[in-house]
Amino acid sequence: MRTSRPSRPLLAALLAVALLLGSVGVHLSADHARTLPARVLRTHVIPIYSFAREDFKDDFRFDIESASADVDIFSIGFALEYGITDWITAAAQWTPTAVLWSKVDADLPWPGDPRVGTWFDLFLGAKVQVVGERAPVRSDRIRFALAPGVKIPTSGEIDWDDELASATKGDDFILTAPDRNILGFGGRFFLDYIVSPSFFINFYGEAIYYPGTGNAPSLPVHARAAGWGLDTDDFSYGYDITLEVEPHYIHTASPGLQITGSLPVTYEFAPEVRHDGTRLSKVENSDGTKPFAALDPGRSSRLSVEPTVEFFFRGLTVPTALEVSYRRSIAGENANVLNAVVIKIKNYLRI
Repeated sequence: MRTSRPSRPLLAALLAVALLLGSVGVHLSADHARTLPARVLRTHVIPIYSFAREDFKDDFRFDIESASADVDIFSIGFALEYGITDWITAAAQWTPTAVLWSKVDADLPWPGDPRVGTWFDLFLGAKVQVVGERAPVRSDRIRFALAPGVKIPTSGEIDWDDELASATKGDDFILTAPDRNILGFGGRFFLDYIVSPSFFINFYGEAIYYPGTGNAPSLPVHARAAGWGLDTDDFSYGYDITLEVEPHYIHTASPGLQITGSLPVTYEFAPEVRHDGTRLSKVENSDGTKPFAALDPGRSSRLSVEPTVEFFFRGLTVPTALEVSYRRSIAGENANVLNAVVIKIKNYLRI
């Protein structure tokens, strides 16, 4: 027997939430191809406030439309990086780590208050500088590094049946997971072109492949699958791709203070989620109906800019950097117009 299925407005609201969550992470290593000196530990504390009020619709474009849901998220992230040698840096980047607070304003059929799930996935990897000032291949003009890694889920699968029961009773409930929550493999590349001692341009890329399957990414998608008698743990995400170019300008204001300004331009892409190997919009039942056709998100992409300034206090007993940035999506396809205020506090310790 079919259970109640989400309406088209609900699925549109879900899409607005899910696409926002796909980009609240911070690409910590996207700053440059440099590595830490040997035996230096760098810690990161990263509060992030993200919100979306508008959408990009079908086809990649700059046109903006009103969103089907207003979303606000406050999250926190942590990371550790350690210089194994002068050209190899190990990293554990949990950025963000957890959603501390979220608000979703959408026209939903349930009386309960929706929220975003808590835990993000963890990236473990190592950056290996192949070309550079201290790398095996020496160069004063080019820095090039590779960073293989693995993305690890840090929480168990969300019990969507329990969340649906909470939503129906009027209790708070999780509307969508904050991350893929599935094991991923991939890596990053970094290329710096050094124009002068105070100016360089960084090119960055990341690709993560998710070979396995898991449960639904959100409550409405789970309800949609369960309502049509489909498996609720056979969803796959394929891969995520990020490309970025970022010019950096470094100014030494005093012997103990270095100020760096940068302007990352970032492109993110994700294919359509699949069920049992078939794109959601193409899944068909025996009678020819398409359970997920109302969602029909297709692939999603987003182009963003993020003006950034960093103040590096080098003269302190524990050298500390304070970085502040504002991210704004300027174009996209099936995606939110994402806004994010990001603060990074970095401390450097010699072990």
